[in-house]
Amino acid sequence: MFLYNDKVYLRLLLFIMLVKQKINQEFFINNRIDWKNYDKKECYDAGMKLISCEIKPILRGQVSLKGSYGKMDVNSEFYINNMYVYSTDYRKRKLLLNRKEIIRINTLMQSSYILIPECIYKYNNLLKIKLWLAKNIAKRDKKEKMKKIYQDFRKEARLNLLGKIAI
Repeated sequence: MFLYNDKVYLRLLLFIMLVKQKINQEFFINNRIDWKNYDKKECYDAGMKLISCEIKPILRGQVSLKGSYGKMDVNSEFYINNMYVYSTDYRKRKLLLNRKEIIRINTLMQSSYILIPECIYKYNNLLKIKLWLAKNIAKRDKKEKMKKIYQDFRKEARLNLLGKIAI
C-alpha cells in the first residue's frame, strides 16, 4: 500500500527519467522529404551496424538520407540502402531490429508499404535511426487530403472569429 508521499515520489522519479531520456537524444541529420506524398503508418527506432570510420562523419553531420530506403534481405534482415556517408559513400548498412518488429515490418512491406528513414540521432551514446513505414498516396487521394486539411483550417478560423466577436 502506497502513501500519498510515495506516489508523489514515484511520479517525480518517472518525470526525471523522462527528462533524462529527452536530454540524451541529440539529433544529427534529418531527411528532407516531402511527407505530403506519403501516408505514415508506424514508427520504428533501430540501431545501425557501422564501420568505425563512419561514426565521426555521422557525428559531424556529413550524412545524406536523401533517396534512402529500407529493404529486406534474403536472410530476413533489414538493410538501409542509398545512405551517403562522407568517408564510405553509398553502401548497405544493417539495421538492428527485434524479431517481432522484423516480422511486423515484413508483413506490411508485402502490402506496398515502404520503409523510409526520417532522422539519425544519438541516444545514450548509441547512434539510432528513426524509420517510418509509409505508403505512397495517389494523386487523387492527395488532393482529397489537401481539401480536407483546408476545410478544417477554414472551420477553425470561423470558430476563432466567432469566439472573438462574442467576447
